Amino acid sequence: RLTVSQVPQLSIWGHGLRLLPYLNALSCLAGYAFYTQLFADPLVTAFVLLSSLLILWQTSAIIHGGETNYIMATVTLFVSIYNLFLSLLHILTALSGND
Repeated sequence: RLTVSQVPQLSIWGHGLRLLPYLNALSCLAGYAFYTQLFADPLVTAFVLLSSLLILWQTSAIIHGGETNYIMATVTLFVSIYNLFLSLLHILTALSGND
């Protein structure tokens, strides 16, 4: 059984995670200009990774008291889970071959 003191603090990830959405947004813009399936799949994989890291980071901030605005934390978690669902849905449709 894990207690709050045993869960690792991920607050040091905050600065790096602030840069990743901007990199993904630039990749999306490049993806619209040069759309190929070879470019779309790594981009969706990056969104899966980013959403998963944001969920871990935001949950850690809520647990350890680093986040006091729970409405913003809830919205961030919701958007991350929504993006994760859409990205995984895109990967599953790409693997099924029914684009």
